[in-house]
Amino acid sequence: MYSRVSLNRITSSIRSGSGGTSSFQAAYNAGPGNAAAWKELVPPDPDLMLEVIRFSETREYIKGIYEIFSIYKKIYDRSP
Repeated sequence: MYSRVSLNRITSSIRSGSGGTSSFQAAYNAGPGNAAAWKELVPPDPDLMLEVIRFSETREYIKGIYEIFSIYKKIYDRSP
């Protein structure tokens, strides 16, 4: 059940054109309504998006994903 709800949230965010990885992650964690409201407060900038998110759990969730992504990028990026 949880994964179906999560998939529906992500799909809804993509279809609505809310754009940006931070927006998708915020919608997944805090709901699409909250993500849409936060997105309206700032230009499309992931760092600024983090500043307006009022739930510390969601902020930390997004920061954690970016940290893991950075690690994976360093490990698996084979560009010269």
